[in-house]
Amino acid sequence: MEHYRFHRGMVDDLRQGRISHSQLFYMDEAKLCRPPGAYGLPNLVMYGTIGASGWVDVKFYDRYWNPEDVLSYFDYGDDFRGDYFGRAIPRGSILLLDRLGQHGRANAPDLTHWDPALKRAALAAGVGLGLLPGPGGGRCFSPIEPAFIYLKKLIQEEHPVGPEQTRKAASAAVQKMNQQPQLFRDFYDDCVCGTQAVREWAASGRARAAKAEYEAGEPFLVRAHAFAEEHPALPNKRRRSADEDDHDYHPVAS
Repeated sequence: MEHYRFHRGMVDDLRQGRISHSQLFYMDEAKLCRPPGAYGLPNLVMYGTIGASGWVDVKFYDRYWNPEDVLSYFDYGDDFRGDYFGRAIPRGSILLLDRLGQHGRANAPDLTHWDPALKRAALAAGVGLGLLPGPGGGRCFSPIEPAFIYLKKLIQEEHPVGPEQTRKAASAAVQKMNQQPQLFRDFYDDCVCGTQAVREWAASGRARAAKAEYEAGEPFLVRAHAFAEEHPALPNKRRRSADEDDHDYHPVAS
């Protein structure tokens, strides 16, 4: 239900002109390479940010989910002097992140995407900062997810061996993708509002189980089913559905 409210909030903001795709940026991390025969941590990870027309910032690290690397990627710290905000993310934009670091936050509540210093740095640069709904919100509402899938496909076509070759293949793939801005427009059209995710939810067993409430006129389900009827499901576009969450706002840059 919270995911649907996020969907409606984004749809309304776009329709009423409060925001546009060009103002929205998404950042995430992806594992690209791991040692031969290893099933543990990867030895090459790409941190990236996309805008509506392509990749705007990319960095590579030799480890995954390290708070120091997150700090390094965003160019911020206790004494903030970086240029990520203002260079990759211009003033008046909105940066949306998934909930990396949510699990185990009782012991470390201020790490990675939850670091309050990151929010202060963004606001100081005139950039709105928000978290996508979770769990599964990143898959439903973040166009960087299909961008990473496409990137990995291009990397695999080069058959790289080891982290260095993979890094070179990834850099070349980023450049190749940036020459095809329509790719990113398609990713945004499909993901920014979670349109495909809502279609799938409406066709799921969870939605069918709620049919009685829908027939009783519960407002949320009426709107959800009306949306599904107006937007028939598309073939061969499956994405995991998401459960409820406590995320109930849509960030707007000041």
